[in-house]
Amino acid sequence: MRGVTMATDGILNLAPGEAAALSADFNRVFGGAGVRLSVGRDALLNAIKRAAIFSNERYHGVKLGLASGMLTVSSTSPEMGEASETIDVDFNGDEFSIGFNAAYLIQALGVMPQESDASLGLSDEVSPGVVTSQADSQFTYVVMPMRL
Repeated sequence: MRGVTMATDGILNLAPGEAAALSADFNRVFGGAGVRLSVGRDALLNAIKRAAIFSNERYHGVKLGLASGMLTVSSTSPEMGEASETIDVDFNGDEFSIGFNAAYLIQALGVMPQESDASLGLSDEVSPGVVTSQADSQFTYVVMPMRL
C-alpha cells in the first residue's frame, strides 16, 4: 500500500517473520477483507469500561462478539463474575468473536472526539483489529487480539 505511514509504540526486537506477519495482517484488514462496521464511540467505550471491571486482573481481556445486527462486549472472571452488553450495529455476516485487552481499546477510543462514530475493522479472531475515527481521517489504531 503506497502512501500509508505506520507508526508503532512498544514493538521492539521483532523476530524474523514477525514484521512480515504484521504487514500481511495490516494489508488484509485495510485491503477490505473481513468486516468494517461503524459504532458509536461513547456506547462502545462505556460498554468496554463496564466489561473490563469483570475481566481478569492480569490480562484485562474483553470479548467482542458479532452476530446479526449486534455487537456484544463481554468478559468473564472466576473471581469477579461476568458481564455482557449488546450494542446495535449494522452487521449481517457470519458470527464470530475476538478478544482484546480492554486497556488498549479504551486508550484508542479515549482520544477520539466524544459523540463521534468509530469504525472497527476486523477480519478474524487471530488477526489485528483496526480502530479508525470517522471524525478524524488521520486517526488509525491497530490492536493485536488475544485468546480468551
